[in-house]
Amino acid sequence: MKIKGLVKVVAAVVLVFTFVMANGQTVNEAGAKMNDGIENYKAKNYEGAVESFSSCVSMCEAIGAEGAELKGKAQKQLVNSYYKDALAKAKKKDFSGSISGLGKMEKLAKEIGDTKNAKKAHRVKANIYVSEALTYFKASDFTKAIATADKALAINPKYYKAFYAKGLAYKGQEDLAKMRTNMDKALELGATNTKAAKTLKKIRSIVSKAYIAEGGKMIQAGKFADAKVNLDIALEYNQKSKDTYYYLAVANNGLKSWDAAIDAANKSLALEKGNKSKIQFEIGKSFEGKGDTGAACAAYRQVTSGPNVEAAKYQIETVLKCN
Repeated sequence: MKIKGLVKVVAAVVLVFTFVMANGQTVNEAGAKMNDGIENYKAKNYEGAVESFSSCVSMCEAIGAEGAELKGKAQKQLVNSYYKDALAKAKKKDFSGSISGLGKMEKLAKEIGDTKNAKKAHRVKANIYVSEALTYFKASDFTKAIATADKALAINPKYYKAFYAKGLAYKGQEDLAKMRTNMDKALELGATNTKAAKTLKKIRSIVSKAYIAEGGKMIQAGKFADAKVNLDIALEYNQKSKDTYYYLAVANNGLKSWDAAIDAANKSLALEKGNKSKIQFEIGKSFEGKGDTGAACAAYRQVTSGPNVEAAKYQIETVLKCN
């Protein structure tokens, strides 16, 4: 009986010793994974860092209490790695992978009580959706661009860049009214953001040019009143556009609003640094319409190049018989 009892004791000791050794080996393995993660992170191999830190966390969970401290350290590193990996994926246009990683980052950050990084992950998801929306816009997939921008707005309803992305997509669809609505919202929301200045300047230019182009189309179609409406909108976004004032001169001449045409043409002249012949031609037409032959002749004589040279010459020599 004594021998059997001794055997049992020895067996128990062997089991305990084996368990301790196994645990010790697992802790070392988990530590090795932690080190791998750190090296991958330093090498900017963030996907590898995610894999290594995730393995470390899983090993520590299997170990139990003895691996708790290492687990906590690995989880903090894993949060950072998810973030860096998400940005790297977004840069490579892997938007779904980026969003997925940010979702994992947010979840883990909440689990470990890291409120700051949880909020960061949530916020950055909106940024990634906007980047994806702009990519769809560049590919002329305007419907997907709008839908993706809406995903960003579901996360952050006051994100000015999401409205900017939607505005671009509606411009692509030639829906100027919806483009303007979204661009105006972007201007409103970005007004107090010092980092938004460059984007807001771009927005004003885009909207202005879109309405200038529409005004030009209306002029070609002989719809001068409609042209004026579009050109007046263009001025709301940029009052220093020589083209807007030039087209307004053309539209007002079409409407026989001679004084308004002269006023617009003079503003265009002041902004034009290059050839002014086409503007002078419109001024000539305005003064001719008013019955001021002398001023009309003076303006027509300033038309020295471009497609209106012969027309101006005809008005000078044949119609007005300028001295």
